[in-house]
Amino acid sequence: MGEIVKINDQNLLNTLVRFPPEILRDDTARVFFLSAGVVKHFFGSDWFELHVSPENPEPSFLRIIPGRKETAQLSAFKIVDFAELLINLQNITGFDNCIEQMRRGSIESAYAELDFGRMLYSAGAMFRFIVPQKKKGADYDVEITLPDGIVVCADAKCKIETTNFSPETIRNTLKDARNQFPKNLPSAIFVKVPARWFEELDSARELLNVARQFLGGSTKRVVSIKFYASHYVWRDGMLTQSHGFRELSNPNNRFDPNRNWDMFAKLNPTADWNGMPLRWKRLIYFPNDGPTNAL
Repeated sequence: MGEIVKINDQNLLNTLVRFPPEILRDDTARVFFLSAGVVKHFFGSDWFELHVSPENPEPSFLRIIPGRKETAQLSAFKIVDFAELLINLQNITGFDNCIEQMRRGSIESAYAELDFGRMLYSAGAMFRFIVPQKKKGADYDVEITLPDGIVVCADAKCKIETTNFSPETIRNTLKDARNQFPKNLPSAIFVKVPARWFEELDSARELLNVARQFLGGSTKRVVSIKFYASHYVWRDGMLTQSHGFRELSNPNNRFDPNRNWDMFAKLNPTADWNGMPLRWKRLIYFPNDGPTNAL
């Protein structure tokens, strides 16, 4: 795997000036084609055609749905969101490995790692992506350094959007993740779940019950379980995106049972209007910073 060339603002501006006037005048088109250009930069046109282009009829997590219906708008925005993840996390150590996983077809699971990175970045955490060692006790995804210097190993799991809720599936996911951690370091499990699991009250309750049972059992190395969901809503011609999370600390962990291991509870203390920290680059209004300065 060769070193990935990073993108800066000048690269984005150079891309914009090559767009025809009709695209530059259309805010939606401008943002989408700029985002598509970012994705192609990291993955290449062949990968884009295979996994993103609507010309390929095979289902895919990132497949664009043609048309102007809600599903089409949501699929297009997912590309914009993906491009923002790439732009903002490209300088995090280990980022290149996430890209390589996606190039090889592990798209949704690697996307979950990047989503985890978004949450950590938003919380101001110090972290790096880890190249999995493919052996028990050293096969986790992320290493987080807390403000007091404690290092936490973390693994990102993902339940694909079409998955129906199942307590047994969650139990197995948590067990599998636990075995990927070393015994001598505190560890956290990050699970990205479909947004509807949070919205359905019975599923949400059972999700938390399974996590509490897991933490209340024999596991000592896992200090926290973190559930996360990203939700897109199309209403009255407007698209909004929200991020929900729930963190549970393990009172039985062997490292510090009295510690609160939450990392996201105080997200974005310096956030601007868009709910993200000021350093998070939004492509939606690029090259400006927000809607009040939009082109």
